[in-house]
Amino acid sequence: MHVFKNIFDYLRIQVTIVTIHITRGPMRVVIIHALPESIKPTKLAFEEIYPEADLITLFDEALFKDFTGELTPALNGRMIDLIKYAENSGADAIGLACSVFAPVVEYAKNIVNVPITSSYEPVLKAVLEQANKIGVISGVEKTLEDTQYYLNKQAKMDGKEITSHPILATPLMEAMKRPNNTEYNRILGEAISDLPDDVNDVLLSQFSMASSLGHLQNTTNRNYYSPPHCTAKWFKDSLV
Repeated sequence: MHVFKNIFDYLRIQVTIVTIHITRGPMRVVIIHALPESIKPTKLAFEEIYPEADLITLFDEALFKDFTGELTPALNGRMIDLIKYAENSGADAIGLACSVFAPVVEYAKNIVNVPITSSYEPVLKAVLEQANKIGVISGVEKTLEDTQYYLNKQAKMDGKEITSHPILATPLMEAMKRPNNTEYNRILGEAISDLPDDVNDVLLSQFSMASSLGHLQNTTNRNYYSPPHCTAKWFKDSLV
């Protein structure tokens, strides 16, 4: 028979017993978006890769509308507020779907107590595991520059020599607002066709591009790396 020294010992043991029998529910993953077009591809990617996740969408369209080519302190602060809100909403992990806000993540890692990733980290690790010659496609100049920067930085950290081929296709941003993907797929396909023939691996630098992933896989012979799909796999591998 166990002898308790005081009531606190008794309560501590009871709490331990109750805790052991609690079954953990699905992991809550909060993805922060600045473009409405990135939301559906993200949901579809998680349904395919990590369907058991409790996927939560946070959307602030003003973040992208107010972005004029430079990540200002005010925009940084607004993103930090959203990240804190996500954690306070019970997030087990947080992802950013808006590529231009990637620099905020390094700071955010010091102020939240859950895993957080930019739109770049998972997809860069995936493509660098497989490829040396990498095509990079973007509809936003700043995103293309940032992708190149983070790609080369990660490759250097991995001790890997790569050759990247950046392609900027700004008409994609207008085409994505149209009701169907026909024009968007055409522009994206033409941009990819500008890559050298020996570039077999293509990094789609924006979450919204994942809406064309099936079309690209069915009409070309290249390998494609989709940010939302890689993010879903990254969270599944790190949280499960």
